[in-house]
Formats: sequence, structure tokens, C-alpha cells
Amino acid sequence: MSKSTISSDYMNMLLYENQKAFWDERGKGALFRLTTVGRELFNEKILPRLEGATLESIIGTITSILKEEGVIEDGDIQLDEKLLRIKFKSCIHRDVAERFAKLDLPPCYCLPANICVLAIDKKLDLDAEIADIKVNDDHCEALIVIFERYERQL
Repeated sequence: MSKSTISSDYMNMLLYENQKAFWDERGKGALFRLTTVGRELFNEKILPRLEGATLESIIGTITSILKEEGVIEDGDIQLDEKLLRIKFKSCIHRDVAERFAKLDLPPCYCLPANICVLAIDKKLDLDAEIADIKVNDDHCEALIVIFERYERQL
């Protein structure tokens, strides 16, 4: 099936309904539990192109690829020690986030944020978690907390 055969409205309607069903089942427990959404895109199109050893270079490459793929129009990052704030403008899935916002709920996941977390894990060998997703007037914003790897001692 080619990209042109499915409208983005139809795709976003299905994504919303899937997330909403998960929310209805799990309540707040659904927040940020869909962290593997985007893994196939990450493994096939992003990971092979990730070079560099800094967070800024990795997120910059991800932003460029997501723009090429038509997922976002632009992205911006702010790093404050272990807090990474990423703003995504004109995401193809913004309609899903706006539908959740109308219900005073955050979306269950953010594809660009998930991809950033996957990259932090694979390329920097650090743990990361999405702490918040906000829908603002002209962009969505994800807050990602970065941790040193925890090695469990038994």
C-alpha cells in the first residue's frame, strides 16, 4: 500500500481511537506506556543514519529525518542538564494530540519523542523517559528525563 492511498485524517482517526481505547482501559496508567511505537521507523530509517556522540547531534539528525519523512515541519531542542525539552512543529499526528487535549488529557505517546528516547538508549547508552507531552498553540512539546544506566546488583 503506498503512502498516497491512506488519508492522514483516516490514519489519525484510527490512531486516536486506538489510544483512546487504551486510555479507557488503563486510565492514567496508559500515559507514556506506548514507548515502542515508532521502533520500526527508528530501526529502518533513522538508526542507520545516526552518527555523532552528542545528544544535540543525534536529535538534530532525527529532526532532519522526520522532516524528510513528512512527520514534522520543524523541531527545536533545549537541554538543561538531564532534562531535554523538544518542540515539534506541524507534526502529522497533531490532530490526535488535539483530540486528547479537547478531553483535557495528554496523548498516550508522541512518535517523535519515542524516537528520541530510542536514540538516547541505543546511541548514548543512557536511559530516558518521557515525563510530559503538551499540546501548545503551534507545536507539541515533550519533556524527556535522561538518566545514567542503572545496573542492578543482586
